[in-house]
Amino acid sequence: MMISCAQCGASLEDGASVCGHCAAIVAATEPTSAPAPFVPTFSFEPGLEGIGGWLILVAIGLAIAPLRSIYGIFIDLHVLYGGQFQSFLDARPGFAGLLLYELVTNTVFLIALALLNVLFYRKNSSFPWVMIGFLASSATAVLIDDVVTRHYLPSHLPIAALQGIVVCAVWIPYYLRSRRVKATFVR
Repeated sequence: MMISCAQCGASLEDGASVCGHCAAIVAATEPTSAPAPFVPTFSFEPGLEGIGGWLILVAIGLAIAPLRSIYGIFIDLHVLYGGQFQSFLDARPGFAGLLLYELVTNTVFLIALALLNVLFYRKNSSFPWVMIGFLASSATAVLIDDVVTRHYLPSHLPIAALQGIVVCAVWIPYYLRSRRVKATFVR
């Protein structure tokens, strides 16, 4: 390999420490090799980024869930302040407190869902963790609601609590293990 002097550009012999033409000191150089290829610390299959696959169901759910919370708030307010339900509430002391609990949790869910929608569509890296927290806390809140409701209405079936448990059992592992989730929520 031919090396030239950095000072004058003259050709240098291999291993020379001084230029024979201008007497400039030649820096010790090693032959350059091709740079090492870039190997990412993680790699994903092409096409996994973006809202696709099962994340489409998440997008649909995030679009519908705020409407369900708004409907729950409307029903709770209607029962609490509607004239036709006052005798029902008077016959069951404490049931108004349960409705107030539902009203507060539905309002908190509505705010959390608005935040989740923002994080989801911005593809924020915190979305999966916030969503896991939301799923776990909403399942817990619904379970508490179902247990207390059963005290006032013994024929009440805990369907909502069972749905919450099934949703957590399916979606929490998905958020933790999905390659698409890891490839999509990186910002």
